[in-house]
Amino acid sequence: MTLTVSRTAHRATTALFLVSGLSFGGFVVRSAALKVEHGLDDRAYGLTSVLFGGVAIATMQALGPLLRRVGPEAVARVAVVTLPLAVALLGAVPGTASYVAAIAVVAAANGALDVSMNATAVRAEQRIGRPILSGCHAAWSIGITVATLAGTASLAAGVPTAAHLAVAAAVAVPVALVAGRRLPTADEVERSLPGTGPTTDVPPSGSTGGRPARPVPRPRSGWSPAFARVAVVGVVLMVAEGAALAWGAVLLHEQRDATLAVAAAATTAFTAAQTLGRLVGDRLRAAWGDARLFRRGAVVGACGLALGALAPHPVAAVAGFALLGLGGATLVPIAYAETGRLDPSGRSAARLSVFVYAGVLAGPAAIGLVAAGAGLTAAVALVAPLLAASALVLPRAAADGSPTGSDLPEASRQAR
Repeated sequence: MTLTVSRTAHRATTALFLVSGLSFGGFVVRSAALKVEHGLDDRAYGLTSVLFGGVAIATMQALGPLLRRVGPEAVARVAVVTLPLAVALLGAVPGTASYVAAIAVVAAANGALDVSMNATAVRAEQRIGRPILSGCHAAWSIGITVATLAGTASLAAGVPTAAHLAVAAAVAVPVALVAGRRLPTADEVERSLPGTGPTTDVPPSGSTGGRPARPVPRPRSGWSPAFARVAVVGVVLMVAEGAALAWGAVLLHEQRDATLAVAAAATTAFTAAQTLGRLVGDRLRAAWGDARLFRRGAVVGACGLALGALAPHPVAAVAGFALLGLGGATLVPIAYAETGRLDPSGRSAARLSVFVYAGVLAGPAAIGLVAAGAGLTAAVALVAPLLAASALVLPRAAADGSPTGSDLPEASRQAR
């Protein structure tokens, strides 16, 4: 693979995340308006959220055989175009029944893109030979930030929902089409992935310092204790993120008597710091390695979450949520990278997406249930030790001698 091809694949993969963030952000920022326009009461609106999560997870599970057969890149080509069009459909359909059906379509497209783009990114990182996953997730963060800012401006200007979502789709679809065309084919990916050949991979004798080279077994994509660790940590990371996004502002307003504006700053500080951390995350992965960076990030994030939950002054709490965003920025990308080391084919990455999505849906609800008995401050604070404990579980790469982020084969050197 030439250096030019590597760069093209990197940019195309990153664009998948950008379109996902733009599309999902457009949906989220208009959700309250859609509720009113389609005449949904609180119960019906809550049920649509349950429907969205259920359809997305079911789609991820159902796509497993297709991902194995045609590769995640092929699925991503379709899903990345379908999602912005499906979101635009939300503003155009008449009546409640049609809206619910459109929600199911958006959920299916979002689930398909989520699972395929992460698997595609894991395979791309393995082929390119250097960390790229943090940058991909940064593109998603940038996309959703741009979409929510544009949506807020359109609401302030009185732009109808249908027009706003149609324009957003008109911007996202061309990017999606270009990205899809520049993704490699399944055959190109399979030929270039390390450890996916019909036999074992044997390193050159020079790479072992003159000692006889040992065969490297082909990675397995099935369930294993190593993948179970990644899956559990993936859920914990999403619970911690949900603590900031769903409950941070509520905690500051109701427990610390912060104004609504100051309380909202907790969410803004978290997302801004997370985006910043992801923009530099790949450089840190290359410099420190995934194992060291994950341990440091998990500890910093846990301290930030504890500060956000327990600080008596709202300003200190906002700083704590910013610290959580900064420390936790690279943790999800590293979890996906770990699946790439376990299984370069991307199948384990696709499976991890199901657990990550489950954590997104179940995390805020679980915190709410604990808060009903122990109080909101305690419920949010209890997530901090869980996040810190994840540093002891993942990644295990440094302990078992397998490569970390800085030890990926530098394919770009070979291209030179």
